[in-house]
Amino acid sequence: MVHVEVKTTIDSWGIQCACVVTMNQWRVAREQFVSNLNGTSLFEVSTVVSVAPSSLFLYRSILAVVGPSRSLSRWRYLIEFVIIVLPLLSVMTFAADFSVHVTVIVTLVSTLLLGFTFCHKDVQNLSCARMHFPEKYPFVSGYRAYINIATAIAILAVDFNIFPRRFAKTETYGVSVMDVGVGAYVFANGIISAEARRPLNLHVVNHVVQTSWACLVMVALGFVRLILLKGTDYHEHVTEYGVHWNFFFTLAAVKFISSIVIPLIPNAMPLAAALAGFVAVVAYQYALSVGGLKDYVMYGPHGDGSRSNVIHANREGLLSCVGYLAIYLFSVELGRFLFRKRESVQQWIRFCLSLVVFDVLCWFALSLAIHHVDQISRRMANLTYVLWQVAYNTFLVILFLSLDLVFLAVESCNKKKQPTSLLSCGEIIQAIGHHQLIYFLSANVLTGIVNLLIFTPAVSPLVAYVVLSGYVFMLSMLVLFLTHSGVKTKF
Repeated sequence: MVHVEVKTTIDSWGIQCACVVTMNQWRVAREQFVSNLNGTSLFEVSTVVSVAPSSLFLYRSILAVVGPSRSLSRWRYLIEFVIIVLPLLSVMTFAADFSVHVTVIVTLVSTLLLGFTFCHKDVQNLSCARMHFPEKYPFVSGYRAYINIATAIAILAVDFNIFPRRFAKTETYGVSVMDVGVGAYVFANGIISAEARRPLNLHVVNHVVQTSWACLVMVALGFVRLILLKGTDYHEHVTEYGVHWNFFFTLAAVKFISSIVIPLIPNAMPLAAALAGFVAVVAYQYALSVGGLKDYVMYGPHGDGSRSNVIHANREGLLSCVGYLAIYLFSVELGRFLFRKRESVQQWIRFCLSLVVFDVLCWFALSLAIHHVDQISRRMANLTYVLWQVAYNTFLVILFLSLDLVFLAVESCNKKKQPTSLLSCGEIIQAIGHHQLIYFLSANVLTGIVNLLIFTPAVSPLVAYVVLSGYVFMLSMLVLFLTHSGVKTKF
């Protein structure tokens, strides 16, 4: 646990700190609080995020037992929030040391409920011929929504002591829960991108024009964030992206570059996008390891960490775009595989098994790369980081897809069609899927407000959990309100 020395007049909410320290001291203390960290293990990161599909497993199992006709509709949003969102918040905060236990317990309870459901159903009706996979894939919605939920939790929770320091972003090498963030966002965008869903014969100019609006929105948001951070003297972790660069600029750069690269790849080449991503990241890793680019990223052009011009000042953000582009290209290839037409459940099962084989190969390649090439570095988005993100996100997709296949079988046992599908991810998940950008932007705004009002490192764990719960609940209610109001915010 990291402790920040402040005067004793700070209460459990951290509000009184503004009276005893200057804003500069406040900012420096926060920066120290999130700097020079080394992360945790690959296993722990995977177990923490496994709580997400486990929670959805529990939600669907309860829905299968209770049935939609007897569900407590008046309290459904609160019930969804408690079952689907709070477990993830808990294992990212006070229950961090028990993430495996939480996942196992939730999975066992869900399995028992599911077993109880099968005992009261006509199993003779279980037939692949009766199973029809939904046109809108629930597992993709669940995966993408949970990436947003985890990110929203992390960007505020990291400023509190209740959030384990090993989960915060690593300084140079290592892995953590927060190191997943940008990579997972890029991967999640790639699998449902236009390049993944549309025919491969894209024209470069037309495709660039079509994607320019989304890129301009991201650039505009990047400048808004930059102006607000500099204008309020908000704390920043410079080695994350650089002095001026941020998450939105990375998304814009990856989207723009991919809109040029993907149409240029020969359509006849099998696994074309994945091969392009592999070539890009291998060449980038060669430049890092052999060409001296690693020393430049870590120590600057003069070896003293200086940031003398706009390029040197933002070297992490600019160069890491190559790694994120590779992640995007890999996810586009996975998306193309995903959106192939499948007529039967057997084909979906084969698809799931193919993903398992691919994922095992990715984890094996990652292990070899760690031992023979370089350690994982989010700061540089190097080869091992790219392999980790592809393996990790594919693992999540497999878990969510497996859930869909299980509950598709349960649903097929029903003689009568139920008004609510057991493949439902819940209204909160669906609402987040419809308003992902608004959800993320609102999370950033609320995070800034909380940090300006409260000296978060001094807040007690109980108060921190209450604040975080209220914060995530507000975000959930916001996107639900937008959905029920008929507001569309997709870009």
